[in-house]
Amino acid sequence: MHSLLKSRFESKVFESLINEKNLLNLMCFAAYGIPRALLNMISSICIEDEDGEVSVNLTAKNTLKEIKNSHDSTYNIYDSLKIKLPMYRNFIDTGSNFYEQTLKIIKEFNKGSDVGKQSSIIAIKRPVSAELEKVIGFFQYAGLLSPNSISNRGGKGVYELYEIHYAAIIDRNIFFSSKAINSEKYVEAFSNRPNHHYPRHLEASLVPEDNLDQAFSLALPSCEVCKSPRVSDKAKFCMECGAKLQDASIFEDIVSQDIELLPITTARADSIKQSSKIRKIKDILMDYDNKELRKVNMIGPAWAKKIKSYAEEFIA
Repeated sequence: MHSLLKSRFESKVFESLINEKNLLNLMCFAAYGIPRALLNMISSICIEDEDGEVSVNLTAKNTLKEIKNSHDSTYNIYDSLKIKLPMYRNFIDTGSNFYEQTLKIIKEFNKGSDVGKQSSIIAIKRPVSAELEKVIGFFQYAGLLSPNSISNRGGKGVYELYEIHYAAIIDRNIFFSSKAINSEKYVEAFSNRPNHHYPRHLEASLVPEDNLDQAFSLALPSCEVCKSPRVSDKAKFCMECGAKLQDASIFEDIVSQDIELLPITTARADSIKQSSKIRKIKDILMDYDNKELRKVNMIGPAWAKKIKSYAEEFIA
């Protein structure tokens, strides 16, 4: 990251950054390996005078402000999926609660630990439901969560490890549980992250069990006539054209049916069930990137797209 900045900025600017090395390195960690994120943060604290001379206002306050802006920008990518993938609106809202709960758990876990034992990882015990995997996939798409590794605890179970975006760690002050962020201690903690020290949790402690059906339900489709989005899941008629909207219970009944009802052979349906987690039509609709379908032998991009279209036609 230092080499990148040295090549992109004048030597005078780079020297000013290096003079505040802890603050600079905190920004480097907050960029989470994405050069553009770092460049955006640094550019925001650069000041150009009337003569075109550039200076840097690298203070602790400005550093934390830009890290927060960077995290908010990344989180907005996740939140925007409610518009891009309206059918998954409930999943994304549930994911927001999962994200906050995860940050809370890691912060509590780090409380009282020394600088060499501050964790940025959450371990989730298998099996992880297809619904939560979908939510985690959305966070991976946004860059807020990264799969780290698998931890096999023998008789205690197998855990999937996910690392939290470092900008979130800094913005929410996850390390040390102190009131103010000490940039030197944070940089040291990021530089000495432990390999086997992290909170281990069941899915039930990360996602509230009450009302799970609603939390992980597919949102009802838009108006079939004019394609306008619903203003509410309880709406009976379209606000734009007045057409009757699909009933919630009917929709749930349809998406909960077996994939054998789709226009595919019984052998192919059996093959999908044996090689993936797909059982119901809902599972195909949830497989928005066709990752599960592509696990099945003899199903490439074309067939995966075709089967997805069968599922979408089935609920139309």
